[in-house]
Parts: sequence; structure tokens; C-alpha cells
Amino acid sequence: MLGSPKWFQNRFSIMTNQIIISLPENWVVQIFYIPTKKMSLEAVSYPGIQKHIKKEKIVLMEIPQGMRKKLRKRNLLLSPYFWENILSERVLLFGGNSVLCANSPYTINDFSGYDMVSGRGVAGLSLRSRSAVLALINSNGGVGFATSTTGSEDFVFKTHLKKIAPKEVGGSFCLSLCVLAMCH
Repeated sequence: MLGSPKWFQNRFSIMTNQIIISLPENWVVQIFYIPTKKMSLEAVSYPGIQKHIKKEKIVLMEIPQGMRKKLRKRNLLLSPYFWENILSERVLLFGGNSVLCANSPYTINDFSGYDMVSGRGVAGLSLRSRSAVLALINSNGGVGFATSTTGSEDFVFKTHLKKIAPKEVGGSFCLSLCVLAMCH
């Protein structure tokens, strides 16, 4: 929810629920949040989110105090802290303008052979390899890597990771339709 509009938490339950029902059963949603921000507290306290926490489909991860001062979405996604605290090897990053299509002939597992898969022209939805991203960040000086590179974190990873899905695979993964990302 970093950099999100002030009303964003109001649709957080719906967005998260839609992702959960479209993922394979053994996947969970991990939410990194700042407990001192009103918007974060509201979002994670909604009944829809709490229900999934009780079912262990959502795991909350508090962003430590030391990370909060310099925190921006780009810095978080380029930090060793974030990737070291991810619970799984395969990571689906999604934003408020993304949905997964439960009727797709593809599953998220069909795209697991790449370090990164993202759709053309779609911000806020990508599948990444935790170990590949961590190896890249650690090989380039950890936190210093984030400040020594330019562009969005998507651009940084697409430029430096070895196994990026080709455009036709990214097109199967995600199609951009108006402002809604319909994912396959």
C-alpha cells in the first residue's frame, strides 16, 4: 500500500480475496505493512482480511522501524530485507489495478521456469523468483544496489535478471485491458 491513495484500504479486502481464490491452494498472500500508519491498520483489520488470516491464507509481516524512514516501494522491493523475509520461492507481486482470471487455461505454476514474468504494459503484476532476486541484490552490494541503479524496480530486474520470460510468455501471463489487468 506504499504510495497508494488514501482510500485504497477500502478496496483492499476485495482485491486480496480475488487473488486468494484464484491462486493454487498451497499459496498464501503475505502482506508487509506499517502498523503505525492508519491506512495500514485499517486495511489489515477488515473482517475479510482477518478471516483469511485465521485460515492461514494471509500472513502479516510488520516492516521494522529501521526500514520505515527511507521507505518507498522501489526501495523496499530492491532491499535484501524484503526478499529475505518472503516465505516462498515463487513471488506474485500484485497491485490495486490487477486481477487474476480464475477461468484461465493457465495456472500461476505454468510460469515458474523464469526469474521474472510480467505482462506488457501492465504495472503492478509480476511473478518473480526469490532466490534469483536475492542473488542479484547480494551480488551488487545489497542496499547499495538499490541506490546505484536507476528506473523502477521492474526495469532494474528486467535488465539484470538472467531468465526473463519472453514477450509472448508475458502476453499469456497478463493482458492489459483499459485500466484493468486481466491475468491468465
